[in-house]
Amino acid sequence: LCSNLASGLMSLAISTLRKYLDAFNAHSIEDVLSHLDDKIQVFVDGNLMAEGKENVRASYVTDFEARKQATLVHDPVLVGEDSSTSRVSVVLSTGQLQLDVVYTFRVQDMKQVKHEISNIRKVE
Repeated sequence: LCSNLASGLMSLAISTLRKYLDAFNAHSIEDVLSHLDDKIQVFVDGNLMAEGKENVRASYVTDFEARKQATLVHDPVLVGEDSSTSRVSVVLSTGQLQLDVVYTFRVQDMKQVKHEISNIRKVE
């Protein structure tokens, strides 16, 4: 039963992440924000860069105005989970950049509570 529950949470976190990326690629700001906790925290290279859904809205608007698309470089990987959170790691490409992101989901409602962005690099 425990392994079935863990497998279910993993697939739920990954499917929720894919829906978030679909909303991002559709440039649907309200759909993207619906995936985020009101107190979302965004870290870049370990530094808190933004906190709160309304504070991260501007970065999404900028991305959408630039017509950015995010594609998975490899399949998402579950890198940690406990009774309250699931963490999913991905490598994303925006065409010009690749970046590593760990998304932390609150298990209760699958809202994203933290983005940890690192290893940002230009794509040749």
